[in-house]
Amino acid sequence: MDTIIPPTSRSLILSELTHNKLLRYSRMGKNEIYSVNSQNSPHIINEIARLREITFRNSGGGIGKSKDVDHFDLDGDGYSQLIIWEPNEQKILGGYRYRSFPQSLNVGAEYLATSTLYNLSKEFVDQYLPFTIDLGRAFIIPEYQASKNKQNVFILDNIWDGLGALVNQNVKYFLGRIVIYPELKKDIRDLIIYFMDKHFNNNNLLNTKIPYVPKIKKSLSLGIIKGKDYNQDFLKLKKLANQYGETIPPLINAYMKLSPSLQSFGATIDSSFGNLYEICIMINVKDIYPKYLKRYQVNFKM
Repeated sequence: MDTIIPPTSRSLILSELTHNKLLRYSRMGKNEIYSVNSQNSPHIINEIARLREITFRNSGGGIGKSKDVDHFDLDGDGYSQLIIWEPNEQKILGGYRYRSFPQSLNVGAEYLATSTLYNLSKEFVDQYLPFTIDLGRAFIIPEYQASKNKQNVFILDNIWDGLGALVNQNVKYFLGRIVIYPELKKDIRDLIIYFMDKHFNNNNLLNTKIPYVPKIKKSLSLGIIKGKDYNQDFLKLKKLANQYGETIPPLINAYMKLSPSLQSFGATIDSSFGNLYEICIMINVKDIYPKYLKRYQVNFKM
């Protein structure tokens, strides 16, 4: 693997954190949430790419280069970056790469990062994509992940604060990919994938170019995934994960709580990203539970 680049100068980062890029302040932690891109904040993008590679390598992923960056980050009409900034320590704590297609000049499959791993139906491209925010490359720096720093369990919640600020009357869907790292025990990883397929799969809209088919021990699937009530099955899945000394990945927990109409499109292995397992999911904004629409101050009108 390549040596990761040194930190970006703090003064250069501060020079690009201008007020016009501030989305809002977080409800918890007194952090600042910004939206930046490669055109207006090249030095911040460089630091994000460094932090992403550090974070992903720490969990067994990453691209193996000096920084995690690609053309989706760098294109002129490309993806933006939502970042959580800690003003006292003056550091980026986490972020999410996103592209809001309702605000994009170009709308098409070739502009969607998810299309590198999934086939898109004509129905999705015509009826969903123009109203979609695509999400990816979520990260929280290792020292601020909840399992390692109990005082900083709010960073993921801060990210959702930022996502709430991105929604307007033209945004109907969040499309994202849940990453499962190799360090997760195989039985739990495959049960998670099986659970998502059982309760939420919709291959009519999107389907994987290279599907990953989980290999489930019959004794586990019969005892955990009964296919009647996803909430009960999810509780059983979390209990089993705890017995294995594991926890369900935070993004899966977060998405499961948001909406009863979650859709998933199968699992795949991303060979360009450390052979990580990924599950593409979609949430209809109008179906997000009202308490979360209020909590994250989502500006959405039916």
